[in-house]
Amino acid sequence: PTPEVYGAPRLGEELCADDALTSRRAVREDEKCASGAGGAFECGHGQVAGQEGSAVQKGKVLARFTLRGGEHAGKVRSSCLHEESFMNICSNCGADLEEASAAGSVPVGEAGSSGGQTHVGMFGSVAHPSLRSTGDSLRRTQMERLNKLLASKKLVLVLDLDHTLLHTTLPRSEAQHQGLARIESGVEDVYVLSVNAMTYYTKLRPHVRAFLTAMAEKFELYVYTAGVRAYAESIAKLLDYSGRWFNGRIVSRDDYADVPAEHKKLDKIFPFDEHWATALILDDNSDTWDHPHDARNPRENLIQVAKYNFWPRDLGETHNPVSDGSSPTPPSSAPPEEDAEPGAEDARTAEFDAKVRRLLEADVMDGELQQLQCLLTK
Repeated sequence: PTPEVYGAPRLGEELCADDALTSRRAVREDEKCASGAGGAFECGHGQVAGQEGSAVQKGKVLARFTLRGGEHAGKVRSSCLHEESFMNICSNCGADLEEASAAGSVPVGEAGSSGGQTHVGMFGSVAHPSLRSTGDSLRRTQMERLNKLLASKKLVLVLDLDHTLLHTTLPRSEAQHQGLARIESGVEDVYVLSVNAMTYYTKLRPHVRAFLTAMAEKFELYVYTAGVRAYAESIAKLLDYSGRWFNGRIVSRDDYADVPAEHKKLDKIFPFDEHWATALILDDNSDTWDHPHDARNPRENLIQVAKYNFWPRDLGETHNPVSDGSSPTPPSSAPPEEDAEPGAEDARTAEFDAKVRRLLEADVMDGELQQLQCLLTK
């Protein structure tokens, strides 16, 4: 491409040739002058090598320096502010921030007005514990997301999973597994999930897909669950197999190790609370969002949903990550008891079928998501 023409660089400016042939950025301290390597020398004086109006060419020397006090009187420092990193590797320049900080060759902890990477970074639209960002970087990202939302005339809808959009159970014996498998084979919207060597049975709440379809027109949808990420991703794929609704916007227990499992915080989606007014939360558990001692309580954004229960207790252990942060234990592998009397199996089958009919009769009466759809689309 044709290089742009600038005036000669001066003290207090940084003018360097990059892969695009030209770039110009201001530096913060007057004693830092530009170098052709794209860094900044710590020095008192520099001599401009270009003339007023000269073109900036790739590889051209822009400034020369005379270092005083010996060969180590000056030190090159990276011009990258290291505003975002993944597992301590700068996302922009690829520097190892621990090594660079120890060597004193990069300004770690000086980037941004917030004083270094003190915030959990954002991957797309959700927080991720392996990402770190400066406050300045996060604020820019949040403003970009907010402007995109407003341009599309949408708000944010944060959705809990268990007991809000569905009910999941884990069989604890072979007999329970057989009963659940029988229901799965004959009942609509019942699915089998394999997560971390566990077999779960999930029943979707009535009208959930119609609800999500309607909400996606008005909101940017997020999943926020106290369950582990593998479970959250499996459920999200079940609900949204094409990825058009959630598009990877998932917050799980694995993503917020700094918060207890029984708590959820909206700053995992909006790090700065001045934009929380654009978010609504749907959850059956109000306590998990209640943080009265915080500067702003996310419970104010909550619409509490009637708790959805489908599976009876004698058919397994309900998946309820909020009540217990521990992982479930594998189900018993003991064989089912043999019938002692003729006809006992037929009697049990009839009793089981009657129980399933009662479950389905109660389930068809659940109109919670239909009512919420009407409320939120007005």
